[in-house]
Amino acid sequence: MVSSYTSQLWEHRLEWFEIQSAHHMIGEIDYQATGNGMIVCKDGFRATTADRTMFEKIAASLKVTPHITEVDGSSLFCEFVCP
Repeated sequence: MVSSYTSQLWEHRLEWFEIQSAHHMIGEIDYQATGNGMIVCKDGFRATTADRTMFEKIAASLKVTPHITEVDGSSLFCEFVCP
């Protein structure tokens, strides 16, 4: 099973990373490179998300069935089920 944040959580997620950056837990955020679900820091750190389509592509490449559930509009959970 894997999980990812949904796009609806973007503002809260970015704010969380800004707080971490302000406390020097991660590098300074590169706002020019940040967007479309990816947060990029100037020190090379990257945090990204996966959407339903990406989970489905991964499942297809593994020849497994994806069971995808969205929870509270904030997270996507994908269980990969072997045939």
